[in-house]
Amino acid sequence: MGWSGEYFQKQLKKFDSKLRVRLSHAGDCWLIERRAVRGSALALTPKYERGPDAWQRDKDGYVYVMAVRRDLLNHQAILDMRWCDIQARGGAQKYADEMDEADRLKEEKLEADQSWHLQCRSEEVYDKHMIRQGSVVSNFHSKI
Repeated sequence: MGWSGEYFQKQLKKFDSKLRVRLSHAGDCWLIERRAVRGSALALTPKYERGPDAWQRDKDGYVYVMAVRRDLLNHQAILDMRWCDIQARGGAQKYADEMDEADRLKEEKLEADQSWHLQCRSEEVYDKHMIRQGSVVSNFHSKI
């Protein structure tokens, strides 16, 4: 069961005082928005062509955070929003460092796989060369 918009707004303020919740113009979902910093690139000139919800958001000086179905406006929505909050998880630099580390490990594994493949191919070429040269007798029999 979903919460009322007023109760959710009170709970939302505990999470971040710059957040607000409002019913979309279509009435099919709740919109969670955050007050934009004055003079930031996020503060857009209101244009109705972008739609009534975007126009209202731009006019009031807010940016879109997320939409929640009308029946899902509850504590789980706040938990989901908190989970997606990059600042609560160490900020963008931590996230970038984690991505760099994942890329480094992926590249390291790729290099190890390529090295192993080249080593195997080199052994095959060496064995074929030694067999042709007569230095090694092959145990391969084409007819068993």
